[in-house]
This record gives sequence, C-alpha cells and structure tokens, in this order.
Amino acid sequence: MSIDREEFWHLLVNTNSLAELAVAEFARELAASPPAASPPALSESELAARLAEDFRTLDLSALDGLDWDPFASVPHRAPADTPLDAPPDAALDGSQGVDLAAYLEAAYVHEERLRRAVDAAFERADPAAIAALLGRLPAELPPLTRRLAPADMARWIAAYRADTPPLGELVAKARALWISSRDGTAPLR
Repeated sequence: MSIDREEFWHLLVNTNSLAELAVAEFARELAASPPAASPPALSESELAARLAEDFRTLDLSALDGLDWDPFASVPHRAPADTPLDAPPDAALDGSQGVDLAAYLEAAYVHEERLRRAVDAAFERADPAAIAALLGRLPAELPPLTRRLAPADMARWIAAYRADTPPLGELVAKARALWISSRDGTAPLR
C-alpha cells in the first residue's frame, strides 16, 4: 500500500481532528457528570496554613545542580491558526456536544494555507510505517485517507475512545509527525 500526498493531507487532518474531538467529547462528558464528593470546606486561614505547610515540606533537592531550562527547547511561535493546532472554537462550544459538520468543514478548508507544512511532513514520513499502521486499522471503518462525513468521524471517535490500539498508535504518530515537520525533529518511524 502506498499513500499519496492528498491521502496524507486527509490522514493528518483526520487524525489530528480525531484526537481533539475525542478530548472535547470526553471533557463534555466530565462536565456533565455529577461532581465527586466535595472536599471539606476550609476557611481562608486554614487553606493558607495548609499551603504554607506544603511549601515548607516541599523538597526540591533532586533538582540541585541542574542547569536546565525546560522552556529552552520549546520553539516560540505565534498562537496557532491552523485546524491541526487549534479546533474551530464554535464547533467545540457548548454542552450539547461537538458540531462535527462545522468542525470538519473548518478543518478541511485550510489545505492551501498549510501546503508547505504538509509537504514538509509528507517528505519526512515513512510510507511503509504509515501503510503498516493503516493496514492494522478496523476494515469496517471508512479510510482516514479521505474526507470524512460527520457520521464517519463519529464512528472513528467511538473507535478511538474504545482504545483501539492501532488507531491510538496512528493518531499519536501522525500528531508527532505533524509537530516534527514544524519544529525539525524526527520523522514518523
């Protein structure tokens, strides 16, 4: 099996969208679930005393001698403006669930604007690794290498949330490939 550039574009959009839509659905379910038992109410002075005690006993000695800035390796860039980095807010807004049609429409319209980044990711991708992962996906689901209808994406979200191992691996690796194509790190292997 080989994957062409257009199929690759759809794979990137669909896997990144799948991950974000599944998280949005999970967050909505969490927000709708009954709250867990409330912690005991503390007065401001009790809370301040507990925080002070926690900070007093905090042991950071394991970090002694480290000359490491955790943010030094994070490239600075402007806020995300692509569907692969940020979901369309309107499609994810509200407690009624995600508007899959609006989300997917917004995600698919940015191909031309993302052409250079997608081309860079495509050049770095390992077609054999992608084909191997695609070949392990459930055959009854529509291909992730084409534009998906909302009902198709809903089926993929259900499979992803059911922890289908090859799908989780593909989503993670496609996301890593997208990120690496933008920051110059390792390709999908």
